[in-house]
Amino acid sequence: MLPASFWLIAAVDVLAGIMTAFYAAGPIEPVPLVPAGVLLLPLLTCLFWVERDARRHNVFFPTDWGLYALVAWPLLIPWYAWRTRRRARWRVILGLYGAMLAPYVIAMWALLLYHALAKQRAVPDRAPEEGHVTLVLPPLS
Repeated sequence: MLPASFWLIAAVDVLAGIMTAFYAAGPIEPVPLVPAGVLLLPLLTCLFWVERDARRHNVFFPTDWGLYALVAWPLLIPWYAWRTRRRARWRVILGLYGAMLAPYVIAMWALLLYHALAKQRAVPDRAPEEGHVTLVLPPLS
């Protein structure tokens, strides 16, 4: 069972995954802020969770935690989990890393599903010439 505060990370991951899949499958070119937000939002949510959880476990970070967290998060997350958890160290490490990768996994599965469904609806573009068939995928709208 996930802690109550971890559900916010899950909600952000699902939202970022849906946004990534929508822009990857669609003909719409995203505003430059959207890919940056989708890339950074899961990471920032996980880092905020670590900072909030550290207060409950009386772990104090340096004054410039924000810069250290953005630069060295691959090292700080395992250090934090190792310091604060006894039995659940690996579960916290894998959970936070998985939460950062979840939007991309969601987007990948959504794109695979979209292409599988679009392939079933594909129609031949023209009559076959010498055994060649060109398939045209229907538009999204």
